[in-house]
Order: sequence, then structure tokens, then C-alpha cells
Amino acid sequence: MAQPPPDGAPATARPPLTDRHLSALLGAADADLLAVVSVLALSGMRFAELRRLRVADCGRGAFRIAACAANLGPREVPIHSALVRTTIRLTRGRVADAFLFLDGAEFGRAPSPMRRQYDACREAVGVVGPSLGIHGLRRWFVRKAVDGGQPARTVATVVGHLRREDALSGPKPTWDRLCACVEAVHLPPATL
Repeated sequence: MAQPPPDGAPATARPPLTDRHLSALLGAADADLLAVVSVLALSGMRFAELRRLRVADCGRGAFRIAACAANLGPREVPIHSALVRTTIRLTRGRVADAFLFLDGAEFGRAPSPMRRQYDACREAVGVVGPSLGIHGLRRWFVRKAVDGGQPARTVATVVGHLRREDALSGPKPTWDRLCACVEAVHLPPATL
């Protein structure tokens, strides 16, 4: 017999990626996958946006994300303080037009090698389910930012979900607000 959904959630709700799931992923990931998971979880970036990032898009404290079909246009996302060393390691000594992650050179190939590596890692640690895929990291970021007291409009701006009518209805969040939103999210400790 099916169990009722928890806390009055609709029966169609899928379980979210939890801190426990993310801890297991962080503990099992190699250095390359750890960088991917960390950037996605601490920026709210879409996987497609991450794959398109170039070295020149990372600097002056921000990831500069080009327009994609799902959002209004280009945006800047503050680089989380926990990602500064990772970003330096990924950009140091590389030409400006190089992809930040090698997977970007194979953009359009489905599924990407990076996504296959993520899926293999999550399955190896028992993080399975349709809502626990790589996009779950983005949803995890949104949930943690909102739980951390960040205004919905600021979170929507960071993740590129601010609708056109919302963008025209009031002032955009300040850079300081965007930074506070990103910094409100913290990775759980890795478990081995």
C-alpha cells in the first residue's frame, strides 16, 4: 500500500536532493567532478550554462553566464567564497577562450561525459531517482538560499528565473544582495 506524501505534499512531488545525498556525492567525487558539483551547488547555475563557461567568463568575483533559451539574457553570478580556490585552479595559466571544463568542447553531445560521470558517481553511492540528477543541484541551491532567508526575487535573479514582467516591475537586486544570496548557501561536509 502506498504511503501518503509527507507534510501534505502533492502525490506527484519527487524527493529533493538532500544534504545527506550531497555529502555522499562530495565524498565519492574525484577532483574534476568535485569542482563541477561544487560550482553547480554553490551558484545555482544550469548544467548547460556550466558547460559553456570559458576561462574569460570567470573573474572579478563573478561567473558571467551567456544568454540561454531558458532565461532573459546574460547575467553575472557572484563566485561563492568557497569556490575562489577552485576557480583559480581551473583558470590559472589557461587561454581566455578555453572552456572552464573540458566537457564544454563537446557541447551538444548527449549525454555529456561530465553528466555520465556524475550519474555513475551518484548511482555508486546510492543517490538514485529522477529528481536526484545533476539538475537536482540547482534545486538544492534554490532551497538552501530560500531557507537561508534570501528573498525570492534575489534567488530568481541569481539562478536566471526572473521573468520579464517581474524584471520590469521593480529594481533589480543589488550586487551586495546577490553576493549575500550566494554566500547564504553552504556545502555539507563530505562523507566517505
